[in-house]
Amino acid sequence: MIPRIKKLIFALLLLSIVVYSAAFPLPALILRDSSGAVLYKFYISPGDSFILSFIHSVENTPVEDEYRGVNGRIRLWEERTVSHNAGLPSEAPRNGRFIMGPDWMHVRGGGQSLSLMRYRVGNERHGKNVLIFSDKNKIPLFEKHPLSVIEFSIGR
Repeated sequence: MIPRIKKLIFALLLLSIVVYSAAFPLPALILRDSSGAVLYKFYISPGDSFILSFIHSVENTPVEDEYRGVNGRIRLWEERTVSHNAGLPSEAPRNGRFIMGPDWMHVRGGGQSLSLMRYRVGNERHGKNVLIFSDKNKIPLFEKHPLSVIEFSIGR
């Protein structure tokens, strides 16, 4: 009798998980090419971030823009630079902070929030754009999609 009740409880728990997952799917970071075809889809949890890394065209220094999916939008969370010349940030935006670190200058907070972000990818010579979604997901966009425009959005 007891094993039968345990099996019933387990089955109900499993059914509840399936129903919850179907009703409340995880949001995903979706990347599309200019024709609208999906290039990549990464499921994200609250607090997950992704980084777009590139080499600045004038300064020839690395820049990292860290984004997070917040309420179905893409929010610029932090920008890291080695230099603040030639159009790179040199002061904090409204509601943000400028932090000098030993290796990077950090502009944190106050960033834009977009429902759709269009991102121009360079090539081996200009940009060297890389998408870093996690330690296991580093995509050299400049090699795989050189000189293209990629649309980033948060979907389900």
